[in-house]
Amino acid sequence: MAKAISYMRFSAVHQGKGSTLERQQELVDHWLRNNPEVELSDLSTEDLGKSGYKGEHLKHGLGRIRASIESGLIKPSDYILVEAIDRIGRLRPLKMIELITEVVEAGVTIVTLEDNTYYTEESLSGAGGSLYILVGKVQQAHEYSKNLSRRVAGAYEKKRRLARKGESIKKVLPFWLNSDGKLNEN
Repeated sequence: MAKAISYMRFSAVHQGKGSTLERQQELVDHWLRNNPEVELSDLSTEDLGKSGYKGEHLKHGLGRIRASIESGLIKPSDYILVEAIDRIGRLRPLKMIELITEVVEAGVTIVTLEDNTYYTEESLSGAGGSLYILVGKVQQAHEYSKNLSRRVAGAYEKKRRLARKGESIKKVLPFWLNSDGKLNEN
């Protein structure tokens, strides 16, 4: 029986509304219900707040998955389930293509749950254009993270400049906290 390895990542800083982990788990559960011949592996992992842009995830969740493929714990015909291809990482596009190629050449299928795309050696080598689409997706993910990093760094630099001048700095708190840091009861 084939196994599915659930690989979930989220950034603690950019979670937005709702629970990213919950959403990803719902996608995994839905896929497993539609694929009853596949069971969820104990090797499933998460990278909570590990940067897929800087490669920190390669020492944690994705690194463990790669080591498990190399050691044979994850076998050909197994699946890696991710919300979207950018959950694998947001490294430079050539590095991302190399990582994905390493996985699919081992016979492991990457399934992106949000668009139900199956990445295999065959699908990426075929004439259907899957490789072109994949390259576009990894380029877009890398550029998004690069631009976001630049914007965040610029915002913090502006706050440091204002603080040096003695001006007040606006802090944005989550909606559930009052300005004094206590839980908002409303």
